[in-house]
Amino acid sequence: MSLPHLILGLLYRKPDSGYDLNKRFERTVANFWTTDQSQIYRTLYKLRDKAWVKVETVLQEDNPNKKVYSITDEGHKALVEWLQTPLQDELVIRDADTGQVFFGDAIGSEKLIEVQQYYIQQLKQKVNAYRGIEAEFYGKVNFNEQPLGLLLSHATLQYGIRVLSEEVKWREDLVERIRQHQKHNNGENNI
Repeated sequence: MSLPHLILGLLYRKPDSGYDLNKRFERTVANFWTTDQSQIYRTLYKLRDKAWVKVETVLQEDNPNKKVYSITDEGHKALVEWLQTPLQDELVIRDADTGQVFFGDAIGSEKLIEVQQYYIQQLKQKVNAYRGIEAEFYGKVNFNEQPLGLLLSHATLQYGIRVLSEEVKWREDLVERIRQHQKHNNGENNI
């Protein structure tokens, strides 16, 4: 997946400043793609250099002037091309957290359980945050009466909730399996 294309997609829906774009990113795309504000700004500059976005300075009386980015025709073409191209490389799983589990016997059962419980707590907080976003923005929406984009943004939020919920379940099951292993092996750390 491509951060530049995700930003183009957000700008396709609505021109925005870098700051406001970051806030929209956190409420929408962040459930399946993580980034930070500095990466968004760096990407906006690269998109501007490619002429995929244009920048307009909006004068403000009580605040510093604001730069508002919007997608250009060339940017729209790049977005459409990306949307129509299957991303075969994205089917490859690269998950460092799972690598920690794979080699977790190096730290022993108790420490591994502690690490997993930390992940479980963080994942549950994120799921709850996404459910809050879902309730706030999509709670009473009749999607049949709204643009397709709203239905699709809700669908990706639901994807994030489901994926993270499954990961919570998997990690909770893992902790239980490690505990059962400890009981069976009288507390030995070998897995």
